[in-house]
Amino acid sequence: MDAPVRLSEDTRPPVADERDLQAIIVELREVLEASQRSRGTADQVRAQYQQEIAQLRATVAAMRLALEQTKADAESERQATRAASEAEIKDFKAAVVASRDALEAFRAQAAERLDQAVSGRLAEIQQLRDTVQAMRAASDELCQQHQRELLKLRSAINDEGHQLRETIRGLREQLDAQKASAAQELARLETARRAEIAELQETIRTLREKLEMRRGAGG
Repeated sequence: MDAPVRLSEDTRPPVADERDLQAIIVELREVLEASQRSRGTADQVRAQYQQEIAQLRATVAAMRLALEQTKADAESERQATRAASEAEIKDFKAAVVASRDALEAFRAQAAERLDQAVSGRLAEIQQLRDTVQAMRAASDELCQQHQRELLKLRSAINDEGHQLRETIRGLREQLDAQKASAAQELARLETARRAEIAELQETIRTLREKLEMRRGAGG
C-alpha cells in the first residue's frame, strides 16, 4: 500500500463535514440507480459503482489527511506562540528585578549620603559648643582678674551666644530641610518604581490577553 502523500496548502482539498459526505453518497446512489435503469448489464453497473466508490473513498481519505495536516499546523503555531510569549514574559520579569535592584541601590546610596551630611552638621555643632564652652571658661578666668569688665564681657558673651544660637538654629533648619528634601526624593523614587511596576504588569496582562486570543483563534 502506498504511503499517504502530504498535500500542500495549494493542492489540499477542502474539508467536508459529515452532511456533505452523506449528500455525496445520496447523489452517487441516485446516479447509480439512473445508470442501472438506462445502461446495460449488471456487470457494467457494478464496475461503474465500484469505480465511483473508489473515487469517493479516495476523496474522503484526502479530506481526512488535509484535516489532520491542518490540525498539526495549528498545533505547531500554538506551540511557537506559547514559547515566544513565555520568553517575552521572562524578559519582562528580569527587567522588573533589575529595576528593583537599581532602586534599592539608589536608596542605600541616598541614605548613606544623608548620614554623612548629618554627621558633618553634628560635628560642626559640637565644635561650636566646644567654642562656646572655651569662651565661657575664659570669661570666668577674666572675671576673677577684671571685675569691672565683667558686665561688658558678659554682654559680649551673651551677644555672641545669641549669634551662636541663631547659627545653630539656622543649621538645624538647613538639616531639617535637607531631611525633608531627601524624604521627598525617596517618595518620588518609590512612586516612579510603583508606576514602572504597574506599567510592566499592564504590559504582561496585555500580552496574556493576546496569547489567549491567539489560542482561541488557533483552537
